[in-house]
Amino acid sequence: MNKKPDNNFKNNSNESNSCSSPLEGSIIREHPVLQSNYKNKITFYYNDKKYYGYEGMMITSALASYGIYNIGKNLHDNSYQGLFCANGMCAQCRIIADGYIVKGCMTAIQDNMRLYSVESLPSLKREKLESFPDIYETKADVVVIGGGPSGLSACFELLNNSSLKVILVDDKQALGGKLLLQTHKFFGSKEDCYAGTRGFEIAKILEDKLKENSKINNLKIFTNTYFIGAFENNKIGLFDSQNYYIVETNSVILCTGAREKYLSFKNNHLPGIFGAGAFQTLLNRDLIKGSSKIFIVGAGNVGLIAAYHALQAGIEVVGIADVLPKQSGYKVHLDKIKRYGVPVYFSHSVIEAQGEERVNAVKIAPVDKDFKPDYNKIITFSIDTLLIAVGLAENNEMEDSLKRSSIQLYKAGDANEIAEASSAMFSGKLAALRLIKNLNKSLVFEDSLFEKEKVLKLPGGKVFDPDEIRQKQNFSGEVYPSIFCYQQIPCNPCVTSCPAHAIKIDGDPIYDLPLYQTGCTGCAKCVLTCPALAITLVDKRKRKDNKVMVTFPFEFLDKFLPVDEYQLTDIDGNIIGTGEFAGIKHFLKDKRSLISLYVDEKIANLAAGFRLPLQNMVIEGNYVRDSSNILKNSLNNNSSNLSIENTNNDPSFVCICERVKVEDVKEIIRLGIKDINFIKAATRLSMGACGGKTCSTTITSILREEGINRNVVEPNKPRPLIVEVPFKYFAGNKVKLNFDNINSKKKEKD
Repeated sequence: MNKKPDNNFKNNSNESNSCSSPLEGSIIREHPVLQSNYKNKITFYYNDKKYYGYEGMMITSALASYGIYNIGKNLHDNSYQGLFCANGMCAQCRIIADGYIVKGCMTAIQDNMRLYSVESLPSLKREKLESFPDIYETKADVVVIGGGPSGLSACFELLNNSSLKVILVDDKQALGGKLLLQTHKFFGSKEDCYAGTRGFEIAKILEDKLKENSKINNLKIFTNTYFIGAFENNKIGLFDSQNYYIVETNSVILCTGAREKYLSFKNNHLPGIFGAGAFQTLLNRDLIKGSSKIFIVGAGNVGLIAAYHALQAGIEVVGIADVLPKQSGYKVHLDKIKRYGVPVYFSHSVIEAQGEERVNAVKIAPVDKDFKPDYNKIITFSIDTLLIAVGLAENNEMEDSLKRSSIQLYKAGDANEIAEASSAMFSGKLAALRLIKNLNKSLVFEDSLFEKEKVLKLPGGKVFDPDEIRQKQNFSGEVYPSIFCYQQIPCNPCVTSCPAHAIKIDGDPIYDLPLYQTGCTGCAKCVLTCPALAITLVDKRKRKDNKVMVTFPFEFLDKFLPVDEYQLTDIDGNIIGTGEFAGIKHFLKDKRSLISLYVDEKIANLAAGFRLPLQNMVIEGNYVRDSSNILKNSLNNNSSNLSIENTNNDPSFVCICERVKVEDVKEIIRLGIKDINFIKAATRLSMGACGGKTCSTTITSILREEGINRNVVEPNKPRPLIVEVPFKYFAGNKVKLNFDNINSKKKEKD
């Protein structure tokens, strides 16, 4: 083992750290898991000032590398606005690029591109058209909309089990969907959904597996392409920003995933308030570190994982607040970040964001059992980024359009039911098999497939008493794993990775708790593989005085290790002693290190991790205004001694596009109005650039708060097209396009 930590995790960027064009450190040059693919440096202009970026960068990411987040002003109140979703949904990042309004999160910068912020009503480029782009007409048996985990899995099954002609459509540059944002190892079943493998690596596996299929010629892939609507005669429209396609098809599998829910609170429109997915997009896909201290609203899996990703990039996590009394995500995710020193405030709600050009503070308050905030007990935190992670909503705008057509509709992944990406892969497989079975009645399904689908979709289940589970573990040997997994979750990589078959699951082979039996050889493969970093290795064969060696998993750059003393923590993040550095091993293939410490034998089985020095200022309360006892209480889930600060319950926006206030909507509802279209006509709710995608979830919450049953609500009538399409693309000549020639666009004229 090395005696001192050394930094072996570096990317292959050709640029040196001395490049001072973007803000120093804003483009991540070193990361424990990721490597940069940025190579070709290009020039662009923003509001007539010269900047530098890299080929393939999205506009918003290129601007973020300079610390530019307020990229426009709202037409209604002239306030700053900026990126929220980074997924092409909210349209808060609208920007003028070479004379056209585009979504900055979906548009890559080009060399010498001219960008201008959108303020008031801009003058746009005028085109003199002598002709119009052709409209291509083609046929396919199946169209799969969405190239994420469920879409890729569905396509593979369609090719594998049929001779159907399939078109795969995705609105991003690369296939993989949200997998591309996930740097952590996945839960679930190793056999069915690559558990123990990192999300972005799974995306590559699925894509390669698809392209290596012997029937790949039966699949045509459309990236950077939008589904815009379903029409009569079994036809759908696709738009790739250069051409409009009309595809006649019998079946559609909807694999469009989900988008993050928005949240209403004062100043919820400020730049620097992101969806957690947008933060992961900037950080993990585009390698932009645009934050130094963040606060997260929501302790579900998305929020808890985002906190971990932030820590990996060297970003301080000031805290997490959740309105519920406990986490809704997996407990192992919560345990992990608490070990590193992230405070968590349960039964708390966000009250207000502060700032002008960018958020610089957030206020939270405790809530009672009816979720009513106590405004006499507000805590204010200094931050530069606020992440909203309060759940997901299905991207279902396309569903209404398809249901009105005669096309056979199937759904998979989050478009069907919100669950983990591991479940989405299996869901896509089953959707494809159901489609094939409807065409070929002789196809036989194994009942076990449906049972496995149910298990993979299960949320975190019962949390067991750690003392009860520890009594079932075998700690009698000289070397053994100490497993800190006390909640039912669908996960089995620790079992499948053990060459000695020493770990068994007590009950359901995927869902129940792993227990060590006997026979450990000390190989530490379970420590390397566990997605939750919830296993340590206790080795009593290696001693120093009254201390034994304990090996911990570590997924950070070495520079984030403690310099001197290691403060050991139990599963809840409480400090239980100190450890003495013994050695470190880097496993580049696993993108994980193993840190060995000498630990007092009395606490060896209880030491679940160690504090991260990165979080020292957070733990000391430096970002909390009036910090008396707050941090201690948050780590112990006890909020009885919070600081008191007065505030006003000012209105917040339900529709950030049109700046529609929550109170204005509530006044209309209290008149007895239950028709969202009426509210829309009266307030302009959902008439903004996002087409109601952002406010559709917040209006539902408001109706629920007002005691309105959703069954009596008249829903919003969506716009005829799902996305924006310039009129010129509907005016061209129709050209027949044979399926086999789609990629080369060999035309067969009418």
